[in-house]
Formats: sequence, C-alpha cells, structure tokens
Amino acid sequence: ALDKAIIDRAVTRMEAIRDAVGPKVDIILELHSLTSLTGGQQLAEACAGLDLFMVEEAVNYNSDRQARTLKSRAPHLRMAGGERIFTRWQYRAYLEDGSLDMLQPDFCLVGGISEGRKICDMAHAYEVTIQGHVCGSPISTHAAMHIETAIPNFQIHEHHINATCANNRHICKQDLQPQKGRLRAPDDPGLGLDLNMDFVRKYSTSVTVG
Repeated sequence: ALDKAIIDRAVTRMEAIRDAVGPKVDIILELHSLTSLTGGQQLAEACAGLDLFMVEEAVNYNSDRQARTLKSRAPHLRMAGGERIFTRWQYRAYLEDGSLDMLQPDFCLVGGISEGRKICDMAHAYEVTIQGHVCGSPISTHAAMHIETAIPNFQIHEHHINATCANNRHICKQDLQPQKGRLRAPDDPGLGLDLNMDFVRKYSTSVTVG
C-alpha cells in the first residue's frame, strides 16, 4: 500500500494537469508497473474523479492474474497495457478475462507488422481497442501508422518525446511529426521512409566476433 502523502501528491499534480488542459483533453495515468496491485488501485481510484481516459500498466506487466484482480475490484476504470507482452498467446489471457480495455502492443517487439496485425484483429473480436506502443525510431512510428490506419479498432497513436529528439529525427529522410495533434499517414512504397545513410554512417561501429 502507498502512503497517503504519496497519493495526495499524485492527485494534486493530476488535478493541476486537468486544470491546465481543460475538460476536452484526454489524460492517461501511466503507472508503468511501478506499483503493487494495491498501490495501483489506490492511485487509480484516487484520480478517478479527473475523468481519466485510461490507466496504463497499473499492475505487474507480467501478471494477467493481477490485471484480472484489479479489473474485478474497479470495473469502472478503463485499463490499458501490453507494451511488454510479446505473443498472441500472452495477449489472449488478457482478452479472454476482459482485464484490459485497450491493448498497447509494440509492433517492433511482437514480430513486426504481420504479427502485430493478428494481435489487433484478435483484440477486435473482444471489442478491445489498440494504441500501439511507439517509443523508438521513425521506423517504429511508420510501422505503427501502417497498422493503425488498417485496423477497425484503432484508438489513439502514441507520439513519444523520444520521437522529437534530434538524433531520432535525423535517422530517416522523412520526419513524421504531428501537426495540430494529428499525423499524416505515409503513402509511399514500403514503410514510406528512407534511411539517412550519412547520419547512420556517422554513428556506425564495427564489432569483431570470435
């Protein structure tokens, strides 16, 4: 369990965010599996009055049992997770017990576009929405955009602060950044991007094996 002082501080900060952005902006409470089952429930319940869009990774990301328990205790809270789950078979447990309302597969970790699409289609059968976990390079951004624009259960796109860093933005010739909160999906062949080989060579290294 978390100390009341910790919970009060978290609520104060979340209230400040809600006051700053107003009622029309969605807020996700990201716990990143850093709390216990009880602590995650405490924080989520304490912030529930702020009209949260989702509570993300409120329990141990390896435990579908904890996710199921939390959902049974607080069915009114919308739960998201899955960025550190890697196979269809692992996702299936969360879908069958209804513990997650939104899946967050990382398409670079689950096996690429083909396997990622299968996971999204499986989630659609359970009326679960998708927000790809996009926390890498422009390559992962483009891959996610291709899947997200091709599935019926797409919810939102994650544009991580890493995607705005200079080193990431220079990896490719294309620089996909949101304009007024929206991204334009690539329509060029393949992933719709080209590596900036001058930049890649600048940071390349040689490894000797054996």
